[in-house]
Amino acid sequence: MDCLLPACVLALCPRALAAPHSLNVGEARVLYNEDAGFSGLEVTMNGVRFRPFVGAGAVGADGKVDPSLPVDIQADVDGGALRLTMTSASPQARGLDPGLVEGLGEWRRLDLSRYTEPYGQAWWPKTTYSVEGDFWFTAHWVLEESDGTSWAARDQRNHGSGPFPAATAVEYAPDTAGQYLPIHEVLRLRFSRRLWDVVPAPRQQPSEYRDFLTRAVFVDLWGGQSAAEVRHFLEVLGLAGRGRVPLYTILQNWSVGGWDALLPDSMWLPDYPPNPSAGTVEALRELCAFGKTLGRFGFRTNYRILREASPSFRAGLAHHAVDREGKPLEYVRPADWLAVAGRAESEIHEALAPNASFTDQMTSGAAPWS
Repeated sequence: MDCLLPACVLALCPRALAAPHSLNVGEARVLYNEDAGFSGLEVTMNGVRFRPFVGAGAVGADGKVDPSLPVDIQADVDGGALRLTMTSASPQARGLDPGLVEGLGEWRRLDLSRYTEPYGQAWWPKTTYSVEGDFWFTAHWVLEESDGTSWAARDQRNHGSGPFPAATAVEYAPDTAGQYLPIHEVLRLRFSRRLWDVVPAPRQQPSEYRDFLTRAVFVDLWGGQSAAEVRHFLEVLGLAGRGRVPLYTILQNWSVGGWDALLPDSMWLPDYPPNPSAGTVEALRELCAFGKTLGRFGFRTNYRILREASPSFRAGLAHHAVDREGKPLEYVRPADWLAVAGRAESEIHEALAPNASFTDQMTSGAAPWS
C-alpha cells in the first residue's frame, strides 16, 4: 500500500553528485537522481523503462526551456500518485515545459480526463497507453494549486512510437502592471494496467443534489416560446412521467432584449424587464411555480460577456477586463463577478422564486479550469 513518503527535493541546477532515489508509485517504480533533476526521472512499469520529462524545465522570455533558470521540485508519493511540486523564484521564468517522454516505444493516447469528460476535445490533457508494457499513465497539472495562466498542448497526436509530451506546457502571462507571478505548479503522475486507476477523480465533493439528479430528466428549453406554450409542454411531460420522474427545467431565452442582448444582465427591474416573447415577470413567476410542482425550475444566466448597453455597464457595476496592453476585452473583469452576479441572483430570486439555477460561463469561451 502506498503511503506519504518524506519529501525529496530535486533541482534543475548542477550540484554535487548524489545517489539515485527509488519510489514505488502504484504499480510502477520511479528512480530519480537529484543531479539530473526533472529530466532524470525514470519509470519502470511492466517491463518497460522510460523517462517522462526529458528536456523539461522553466521557460524563458523567448518561449524556450532555459536550463539556467532554477526550478526546485519536491517529490512525494500521495494517494497512489507521484506528486511533483515545482517552484521557481526566478523573475525571468515565463512558464514550465514538461519536455518529452522517451523510451516508451509504441504509444497511444485518449482525449480523456475527468476535468473534461463531457467534451473529449483533442487539446485537453491526455491519457497515455504503452503498447509494449500494456499499461496506462497520466501526467496532470493540479489546476487548483496552479499559478499559471494557460496550458498549451504542443503535440495533438494520439499515437506514435517516438518522443511526445506527457502533459501540457504551463504558460504565465503578466498582469496589467506587467508583473509575473513566481512559478508554482503541481503535477501528479499515475501508472496502472487499469485505465480508470490513472484518470484522476474529481477533487470536488459530491453534489448535495445527486440523489435528485440521478432520478430527474433535464429539460433544456432554448426555443424562446411564450410562458403559456412552455407550461403546456411541461404539462405534457408531467403526464408522460405519471409523477414518477421529476423534471429539472431551465428556461434559456428569457432575458432582456432577447438572447444575450444585454449581458451580463438578464433583467434589471423596472426599466429592463424580461424578453417580452417569453412573458412578463408575473407570467414567468407563474410558469416557475408550475415547473416547481414537477421538480425544479430555474433561469439561465451568463455573467461573463459584457455589452456596453447593459444596465450593469451603464451603472458602473460591470467593467471590461483588459489584456496586458490595457486593451478592453469582451467580458466582465473578475473583480466585478460577485457584485454583478450577486445583484442579479438576488433580483431573480425575489421576482421569480426559482428553486434551481444554471449559469453559462464555461461554454462561452472560458476553460473549465477557470
